[in-house]
Amino acid sequence: AHSKLPSSIYHHHLYPMNDDMERAHIEKALAYLENGSGDISDIIVAMRRFPFSLAIQRVSAEKLYAHCFDTEHAHAIGLVGGIRTIIDAMEHHPEDIALQR
Repeated sequence: AHSKLPSSIYHHHLYPMNDDMERAHIEKALAYLENGSGDISDIIVAMRRFPFSLAIQRVSAEKLYAHCFDTEHAHAIGLVGGIRTIIDAMEHHPEDIALQR
């Protein structure tokens, strides 16, 4: 059950890519996130752009969790829609135990 806030799933359908191009973009975004690049907005954008990529969702959730230890960062995550984005990730990947935590 989604709230009235727009879900990340809409972007995926508005701007479809062929499988090879999608995979290349996922790999590039994953490398970017894994290297510690990007800020909170970059992390959330990656989660919204690739809602069905479990690897992107896992890495992004870990990065956002690390940011939550700073009060200002935690507040910023909420302000830019991070909570809804995390819930979307959990709904898209209900079988992934690590993501559900």
